[in-house]
Formats: sequence, C-alpha cells, structure tokens
Amino acid sequence: MPPDVATHQHHLQELRSADIDHDHAALTAALNDPDQLAGDAAAVDHLDRVAAQRSSAASFTAWLRQHEDLFPADSYCHHRAQQWLTLKHLQENPQTPLSLAELDDWTQRQLSHHSDSPPHLRALADSGRTRRIRQLAQARLDQLQPKDSPS
Repeated sequence: MPPDVATHQHHLQELRSADIDHDHAALTAALNDPDQLAGDAAAVDHLDRVAAQRSSAASFTAWLRQHEDLFPADSYCHHRAQQWLTLKHLQENPQTPLSLAELDDWTQRQLSHHSDSPPHLRALADSGRTRRIRQLAQARLDQLQPKDSPS
C-alpha cells in the first residue's frame, strides 16, 4: 500500500474511533501530518461525519468552536465547515431570503439531496449551477409533491 494511502487510512481510523466530543488530538494529528493531502482529506471526512451527526447549526457551531484553532480561514476544512453551516442554516430557516444561485456546487448539490423546502428545490430545479443539480432538485421536489393521480 502506498504511504499516502496508509497515512490517510490511519487518520481515518483514528478519527472514526474518536468520540466526536473528544476528537481534538486525533484531528490535530491528522492536520499536522507531513503528508498534508492525506491529513486534510481525513480531517474533511471527519468534519463531514460530525456535521451529519450534529443535527442543528447551533450544535455544529459549538463543535466548530472547540476546533477553531485547527481550521484557519484559508484552509479547506474551514471552507467545508462554512458550507455545512450555510446548508444547516438553510435547512433550519427555509424561508431565508438567500440567493441560492450564489451557493457553490457542493452546497447546491447537498441542498438538492436533502432539502424539504419546495421554494429552495424549485429555485434549484429552475436555475441550479449544473444540470445534475437541476435534475436532483426536480426529483426531490417530485418526491415531496407527488403529481395528482387521475380521477
């Protein structure tokens, strides 16, 4: 196994076995690894898992505050954390007057997959950044609003 793959897998294992309320040391080790790509990839994987487990923006924000020293503003982890916060905010506040067109592809795609907000899904189905996003949003909208059955 190439060293970068072994390093990545080691960090993934360490982060997956760490309690998310006591994961600072494992995250620090991953982010300080000489193989920056492997460490960052493992950290982003962990961040995605934590964000999925923390159901509210407030809960995720609390976790982020415990780790803010690890995610400098110019890091990819910081960028992904901001994407998650935007997504959670939109899910908790579906009437928020935020231009969905300004969201990046990842955030639009996640919103298309997971939103229960017909206005958000309609906006993405009509003007999502990519055809894939538009199709996902339309399919999700169709799931939420099934066509009327013929009389």
